[in-house]
Amino acid sequence: MSINKDLAKVISYAESNNITVNILPFKRGGGDSAELDFDTRTITVWKRTTDSKTSILASILHELGHLTTFTTNPELFDEYFRISNLTTMPSKEERKEIYLRESQDISKMSMLRELLELKVNPLIIQCWQEFDTWQYKYYWLYGVYPITKLRLKKRKELGIKYNIKF
Repeated sequence: MSINKDLAKVISYAESNNITVNILPFKRGGGDSAELDFDTRTITVWKRTTDSKTSILASILHELGHLTTFTTNPELFDEYFRISNLTTMPSKEERKEIYLRESQDISKMSMLRELLELKVNPLIIQCWQEFDTWQYKYYWLYGVYPITKLRLKKRKELGIKYNIKF
């Protein structure tokens, strides 16, 4: 199955950049679905029981988008680290910075799909990009991430827009 080959390719690409990929069970009350930790050089994907292999692939591509940014623009790492490690609720201005940074890195998912010659439908990656960007924009505007009901509604809307199962 090509999704398994695509997953193997993105994991191999991460490893070629000295990044380990861990796929671990999601813990209720947990935060992100994936994260890139530069201290341990690890991408961790928190897999829910409902996550497909395609959603795991999209999560890894999202995190590799951050890696691409830091590889080509290492000066951005300190600012990324500062915003990611705020101990207080980020201000609306800081949330906007997060949104803009994430949007920039999310946009690299399609480029990585092409670079790695993945077989996954490009519309699926575009759909995930739009979904991820929408979540960060929601966070910027409202100070919280969208609740499950809103995320499911958005996924349904994007599935119709892109004519794919999402």
